[in-house]
Amino acid sequence: MKRSIPLLAALLGVACHHVPQSDLAMTPVESVAGTYDYAASIQGRQVSGVFTIANNDVVFTTRGAACQNLSRVGTSDVLTLARYGCRGIGELRQVDFLINLRSPTTQSTWKATYLARKSRQICDKVGPGRDGRTVCRASHLEYYDEDVPIGGPLVVRRSEAGLDRVIP
Repeated sequence: MKRSIPLLAALLGVACHHVPQSDLAMTPVESVAGTYDYAASIQGRQVSGVFTIANNDVVFTTRGAACQNLSRVGTSDVLTLARYGCRGIGELRQVDFLINLRSPTTQSTWKATYLARKSRQICDKVGPGRDGRTVCRASHLEYYDEDVPIGGPLVVRRSEAGLDRVIP
């Protein structure tokens, strides 16, 4: 019995060992290699496409939009995140897709901005109120455009079509 306690303590120590973040960054991504279908509902519009992870690289395609690679995060040996920017998706100025190569089906996201027309009341003339405080006597509405950020999870599933899938 006395021998099993140190052995149990040693096993628990190994099982609870903290893996440094730098070691996690070096985890290979071969297990996620393959072709994936993705979809996002962005302001009521379905956006979908396919991306392929192979040889520490990502090939990304979106139906009906022009996309380009904006950035990649990771080392030359292990790519961990790929960001693609797309235009031509409805009224959106820019849509960015962030593909997480460690966990593409659960950690990939999208973010976008759209131009919203807003208004504000502008005071043209001020004067004293009944209680002696300064109040606005005349005003007008001013309209302006503002970029509004939105985003959410990217719905991703491994494709059953294989690596040679072609997007219509």
